[in-house]
Amino acid sequence: MWFSVPIAFLVVMAGCSQVDDVEQPTLEAPDVDLTSALMSEESPIGVWMVTWDRTSTGWKPAQFTGTLVVTENAMGLDWRQSSGEPILRELQIEGNELVIHYGWEGSDGSSVIKAEVEDGGLWGRMKTEGADGKGVPWSPLSGVRVSPAIDGRIAAKDEVPEE
Repeated sequence: MWFSVPIAFLVVMAGCSQVDDVEQPTLEAPDVDLTSALMSEESPIGVWMVTWDRTSTGWKPAQFTGTLVVTENAMGLDWRQSSGEPILRELQIEGNELVIHYGWEGSDGSSVIKAEVEDGGLWGRMKTEGADGKGVPWSPLSGVRVSPAIDGRIAAKDEVPEE
């Protein structure tokens, strides 16, 4: 009985030595650019329909709605409730997070947007500060993507897949 364990062990080991003769399969990575695939879903780069809900602050109108365009190094913002061209001061994009500091033409005031992409939407907050020290405190900002990013740029209409 004592010899059965070492003999069984030797038999198993002898069988394992034959593995070298078996051709091992090779695996190749699929030809997919995962960065681009993730950018279209998780990146804040794209065109967003946004709502800035200022209800809790007492400012009127209570809600601003507009279009926010974000690229790797630029932004555009068109609020339906105001006029003027935003002047970008700083843009930070890190993964699914976005921070925008901007001002308005002819104004010393500033605005800040801090948001992130989660579950396909843009969720965050926004505030403004006037040159006189007055402004709208942090208030909720949300958005729905209307054009995704492809390869770090905004997709053309004919590039957007049909759902």
